[in-house]
Amino acid sequence: MIFELLLKNKLIFNSCWEDSELDRKLLKINSESVVATITSAGCNSLEYLLDDPKEIHCCDINPAQNAVLELKIVLFKLNDYKLLWEFFGKGGTPNCKDHYTSKIRKHLTTISKNYWDKNINYFSGKKSYYRRGASGKASSFVISYLKRRKSLYRKIDKLFKSNNLENQRILYSEIEKDLWNNFVKILLDNYLFHYFLGVPYNQYRISKLNGSSLFKYLKKNLNLVFNNNPAKFNYYWKVYYQGYYDILAKPAYLDEKNFIKIRDRVGRIKIHNYPLHQVIENEEITQVNLLDHQDWSLGKGNYVVDLWKDIIKNKSINHVLMRTASPNFDLPDEIKEKFIFTNSEEIGTSRVGTYYQTLHAQKLLQI
Repeated sequence: MIFELLLKNKLIFNSCWEDSELDRKLLKINSESVVATITSAGCNSLEYLLDDPKEIHCCDINPAQNAVLELKIVLFKLNDYKLLWEFFGKGGTPNCKDHYTSKIRKHLTTISKNYWDKNINYFSGKKSYYRRGASGKASSFVISYLKRRKSLYRKIDKLFKSNNLENQRILYSEIEKDLWNNFVKILLDNYLFHYFLGVPYNQYRISKLNGSSLFKYLKKNLNLVFNNNPAKFNYYWKVYYQGYYDILAKPAYLDEKNFIKIRDRVGRIKIHNYPLHQVIENEEITQVNLLDHQDWSLGKGNYVVDLWKDIIKNKSINHVLMRTASPNFDLPDEIKEKFIFTNSEEIGTSRVGTYYQTLHAQKLLQI
């Protein structure tokens, strides 16, 4: 409750933190799909358009998150890839206010206008957009700390420039020795830091209870991520190290080769400033991506169980995707018997590696 009050109407996530390649593979989006998801920063929803769905319903009770997605959509509609890249690739441009006033503002809804009228300076270039918001502030703190440890910072720089996985593994083993010290241990086990990362207390508590230490949990996960995925192309971590995307490491929605296809389909995205369950109740949805919505909602009475009951009632839904910080996430038998659940083993396969597991639920045909 305190978390939600403090960050209400404020930017939490400046980019999506779920591996979109896994999303698209597990959700099996096609030309018949009507997808419902949490907005977050909208990156993944734009990339779902590459699979040609009928519609995508993006829901968020935080208008700041919806404003980010709406701004991206407008930049596509303006048919200006260079401007999109300046805003969300480079993380800003000195002419952002002029662009906003002359081209962008008139295309935004009132809610998003109210937000960007106050915050368009996030793209001024004085400080990258990816250093803004709660997650951006956390990354700024970490980078500031690393820069003071010059030897460690140089090794991390080499890691993100490494041309082969074998060399990267050697570098990461050296980094681990310097990185995981008592200060970092205290930092990672302190909730205030996770608050700025956009982690609600329920999720923090789940991770701590199941992993005994968030320090150990993250240490293990990052070892797997950086030993199995080329850091040079891992834009999820690289953007927070650099403060911007580059030509080698960028999300698919920022790849120029995808620009026209996404531009022609952005009208299929519907943004809702209300909870996800309202869309599930009222629309013929075929696929749902809950992200880590359930971790956020634990402790809110029967909300999670009621959400799944709504999913069952919606006869058109056939695939549900969720992530959780818990290895023991469970649902009542009356719900589980309606689906085939598969654990996609987020750790080791994802380029992110911050969730304990990714669960895919396919509704049984007799429902």
